[in-house]
Amino acid sequence: MPSQIEVARQVYAAMQHRDFKTVLSLLDPDVALVVGPGVSPETGTFPGRDAVGGWFGRWFGAFRPDYRLEIEDMRDLGDRVAVVQLHTGQGRTSGAPVTMRNGTLIYFLAGRITRIEIFADPRQALDAGES
Repeated sequence: MPSQIEVARQVYAAMQHRDFKTVLSLLDPDVALVVGPGVSPETGTFPGRDAVGGWFGRWFGAFRPDYRLEIEDMRDLGDRVAVVQLHTGQGRTSGAPVTMRNGTLIYFLAGRITRIEIFADPRQALDAGES
């Protein structure tokens, strides 16, 4: 079985290549996505694979194809992985440049992702991961 870090890296690599079928295959059917304030205009809790896939589809759809998602830091914290990521690209309709850094906690159970929490401030993910 791959490590949590390996699974998290697979998810980010698949997202970078817009391979959402692979991303969804790594999620537990009852996964929940929690998008915190300041991350996106669409915040809140999104329960289940379909809702999570829909949110990420809308997120990626808001950007032009040059959008990049790069991992700056990734830490294994036992039952979860903390990630700091850098987003760069351009808005799909406005063409406005976008550069954003945020943090994510990815929770695991039996090798599957059960919860994803995205924070506007990367320190929130790192600090929450240490509690």
